[in-house]
Amino acid sequence: RMACLLAYHGSVTLGRTIREAATNSIVLERLASLQVAAMGAGVKPQTPCRLRELLLEEVERRGSLV
Repeated sequence: RMACLLAYHGSVTLGRTIREAATNSIVLERLASLQVAAMGAGVKPQTPCRLRELLLEEVERRGSLV
C-alpha cells in the first residue's frame, strides 16, 4: 500500500525512492481519472486491482504513463 487519499486534502504516496513515490503519484492520478471517466460513461465502479490492470494495459499500449 503505497498511496493514501486524504479527505479534503489530496493524496500522499510513498516509495523506496523519490522516483518511485512520484511514479506512484502518477499512477494514483491516472487510476482516479480512469474511474471518473468510467463512472461518467455509466460503467459500474471498478476495484482498485482491476483499475491497475486497465492502467497497465494503457501503459503497454502507449509506452508510458504520461
